[in-house]
Amino acid sequence: MDTVEKVGDAEFAPVIIKPEGRPYCWSGKTAMTMTKFDLEDLYQFCMDGASEMGIESALAGEPEGPNPFHPNFLLGMPYRAFGAFYRRSRLQASGSWKEAQSICLFGETSHERAAVPV
Repeated sequence: MDTVEKVGDAEFAPVIIKPEGRPYCWSGKTAMTMTKFDLEDLYQFCMDGASEMGIESALAGEPEGPNPFHPNFLLGMPYRAFGAFYRRSRLQASGSWKEAQSICLFGETSHERAAVPV
C-alpha cells in the first residue's frame, strides 16, 4: 500500500511513496511545476490509490484517515477526488453499497446524474 510521507499544502502536492519505495512523479511538486503527465498520474492516484486506501482501512477496522491533499491545491480538485473515492470505497468494503452510490464524484449532484440520458 502507498505511504503518505508528508501531507500537501496549498502550494505543494503531498509526498506519497509507492509500495516499492519510489515516490510518485508528482510527489512534493508545486502546482506551477506540474506537467500534463504529472496531472494525469495524480488524478489516476486519486481514483486508484484512494480506493485502495479506503478499502484497506475499512477492512482493518481503522477510522477514516485524513486526506493528504490540501483543499486549495489545484483548486481543490485532487482533494475532492481523493475524498470521494476514499469514502466510496470504505462504504463498499463495509457492505454499504447503497450509501456508497450516493457519494457523488467530481462535484455532481444526484439530481444532475439523474438528468443524464442513458
